[in-house]
Amino acid sequence: MEDTKSLCTCTPTTGAESCMLQGKCIDYCSSSSVISYLAAAQVMSTCDFGKANQCSGGLVCERFTSCIKLFCENEKGVVVETCSGLCQPTQRLMLSAAFSDSEDKVSWSQHIGYPHSIQDRSFLGSA
Repeated sequence: MEDTKSLCTCTPTTGAESCMLQGKCIDYCSSSSVISYLAAAQVMSTCDFGKANQCSGGLVCERFTSCIKLFCENEKGVVVETCSGLCQPTQRLMLSAAFSDSEDKVSWSQHIGYPHSIQDRSFLGSA
């Protein structure tokens, strides 16, 4: 779908024609904005929970009920599809943990093995 379009005009007094290149038509899914959007949205690799050997690099497939994956189809655009799992590291690194001032809540941060993937969690206990 690589179509180069140009806009041409003719000067009536001289008969000279001048043309300007308008650009190339590309598939929607090949546009840099769509590629960037999908790369930013897909920080973690998705997997089908229960199927073996879908994750690489020391990761395992863990069930996630709110898992979605994004991909692009030229006819439909960006497509959102549910998935049943995310590839997660077998070991997570605790970064910090702290009690709230009222001491009824614990908050913690953990690095889960992906660039820029720090999860912040809280637990509200009963006194």
